[in-house]
Amino acid sequence: MASKVTIRGRPVKGTAGGLAQKDYQLSHSNTLEGATASNSVTLNVTDASTGASGYARALWINAVISGDKTVSGEHNSIGIDQHVTGNTPYLYGLTFYSYDTGNPTIDFAAPISIYQDDLGTALGAYVCMDLGIGMSNAPADRFSYFRLRTHSTATPTSVFRCEANCATNFIDTTAGTGCPTFITTNTGTTPAGDGVLIAISHNGTQYFIKAASTWT
Repeated sequence: MASKVTIRGRPVKGTAGGLAQKDYQLSHSNTLEGATASNSVTLNVTDASTGASGYARALWINAVISGDKTVSGEHNSIGIDQHVTGNTPYLYGLTFYSYDTGNPTIDFAAPISIYQDDLGTALGAYVCMDLGIGMSNAPADRFSYFRLRTHSTATPTSVFRCEANCATNFIDTTAGTGCPTFITTNTGTTPAGDGVLIAISHNGTQYFIKAASTWT
């Protein structure tokens, strides 16, 4: 099947099944202007495939990292740098939105799916998601690593769902340098009268963890 890539309406010459067998560096520069929001690059794909297995993808990146990097060298299969100079009510690096038409059968859905296979025996450390904040000016409201909310009338059954052998401990505060400030030593056994209960579900049974402002 012939494939065609266009840049600002002008086609890039290629061969059947893709671009010609040579190295291409795709560069795109554009300025969004005016009072109406628009897209700099649009990719319209209709997946009409009917296969019983495999992955149908609107965009596929097959990155082979073969160069030996040193010191702090990185590879980013996708990199996003934001330089903000204009007033922006909502600033997101990546957004996702999905919806249905006609109630199709969907067995399992997740906006982001991460699966990490073996990386060999020389791996020094691994986390499935790495979050870092380098802000020196704390905002006036809502300063967190995660914000969880629902816009529907259906309330989720849990904040986190742990299945199979997902982890040995729920939280590990020993890795890295120092201990988080929310971990303190306390030998008290009696909670204050203002305690609250945090609900957890284990094997279908609801349990409660008690938290209080002080323990004596």
